[in-house]
Amino acid sequence: MKHKQMLRVIVADDHEVAVEGMSKMVADAPDMQVIDQTQDLTSLPDLVEQLDPDVVILDIDWYGDHKAGIKMIDRLREVKPDLAIVGVTVYPELVEPASQSGVLALKKNFSRKELWPVIRQAHQLRDSGPSVKPPWPAFDQLTAREKQVLGCLVQALAEKQIAAKLGISIGTVKKHVGSILRKLNVSSRTEAAVLAERNGIHEE
Repeated sequence: MKHKQMLRVIVADDHEVAVEGMSKMVADAPDMQVIDQTQDLTSLPDLVEQLDPDVVILDIDWYGDHKAGIKMIDRLREVKPDLAIVGVTVYPELVEPASQSGVLALKKNFSRKELWPVIRQAHQLRDSGPSVKPPWPAFDQLTAREKQVLGCLVQALAEKQIAAKLGISIGTVKKHVGSILRKLNVSSRTEAAVLAERNGIHEE
């Protein structure tokens, strides 16, 4: 039986609790491992060069400097051009600037089930380059009804609840969900919901 490749992850955050928490989330994933963690932003480029990780989870705000993580993105990409980076922050207004810098961004207080698919997605998109916004799946290809169903997925509603809410059958819900997964090129409802939520797509 062929072993699944483990994603090698470095966690960088200026708060010890955040570092430990995210590291535990990553370590719980069946296809990921934490190879190092740091609370020293200046040491991060050297760690990336030495350890050659697949993904870096990078806090955007460091000791009150809202631009510290953004500036570090370009530096890390100089060291490893195809490095996958997931930006995290407690400040909602920093999510978009991080996304514009070519990384996937999450607002903190996420669960491990939200973090895992974003890490995987970032790794899949790692060839997009440092100056290009990640090529998100074409949300505009979804029909109006599919967008409504996707909004319900963001709310973590079950198929029965979605059917009742939208006045359609459970079979129709399943059909829409399958179409959504294909169009967004994701493998699970959770991953579709995370991508939608982080791109500001909610129920209309």
